[in-house]
Amino acid sequence: MAVSIVVRIDCRFVQHGRPWDEQYMGHNKKLTLAIISTVLLISAYLNNRAASFASQTRSESSSFFETIYFVVNTTSPPFDNVLVRYALAMATDRPAITNALREEKFMYYPGIGLVPAYAGYETIRRLDVVIDGKTYDVLSYDPKAARELLAKGGFPEGVGKNKKKLVIEVLIYAGTDTQKLIGIVGQQWQQNLGIDIVALNRKWHDYLAEKSERNFKGVAVDGKALLLADASNLLSFASGEVEKKPCWDDQKFHQMLRDASKVASSDATLGNSMFRECEAYLLRSMPVIPLYSRQP
Repeated sequence: MAVSIVVRIDCRFVQHGRPWDEQYMGHNKKLTLAIISTVLLISAYLNNRAASFASQTRSESSSFFETIYFVVNTTSPPFDNVLVRYALAMATDRPAITNALREEKFMYYPGIGLVPAYAGYETIRRLDVVIDGKTYDVLSYDPKAARELLAKGGFPEGVGKNKKKLVIEVLIYAGTDTQKLIGIVGQQWQQNLGIDIVALNRKWHDYLAEKSERNFKGVAVDGKALLLADASNLLSFASGEVEKKPCWDDQKFHQMLRDASKVASSDATLGNSMFRECEAYLLRSMPVIPLYSRQP
């Protein structure tokens, strides 16, 4: 990320409401040179600071991230069952998604965990959950395990007790990237779980309104762009705190995040460790399904 500060100063010397003329300035060369020197020094200082900031920013992996994920409406059956949410996550091949979406101007990272790695923060790559005596890594791509969990959630082979195939609504905004993303994920879920999706394609403002009002029954494409990767910011946004009707609400998580933010203000290392615990807690409940992050 290139950063520059340009100082442009239009000096107009005024005496009694009129610009000072060249004759007056000629008689005050010392004053003129002093003003110009001061301006140049300030300009040099600011631009040196900007160059230093740009160099520091480029040296950190946290310069910029755009993180994309599915937010799941956990208030709507069958997505109120965490086993169904685990199944969807484990049936999602994230490296295949990033390979298909890859562009030359971006670096893509499969979203194993939600928060991408940045200076001082290690992304979560494994999360074990014990279900009926068996351990599942719910962040892994494991179609067989995903089918097992979907069956435990009431949909063996993707079919419910009513003998109907599970169909998932996916709220998206109009755009080439989202259309391509949904095509890839829809194919993966159909192949791995035997379920179908229906895309609810909306214009941007309509999409934002429906997402905030929780006006969808399945999942919605969501994301957060960060100038500097910040676990607190992303975790808070992904948990739905900013929405009118959050898709998931857990007071323990909110308190954990507040505590971590408070500690991080004075101890970044310990704060990042606590943010990681917050992320693990969030992903264990799986109200979001990480997809990918990218940066220029």
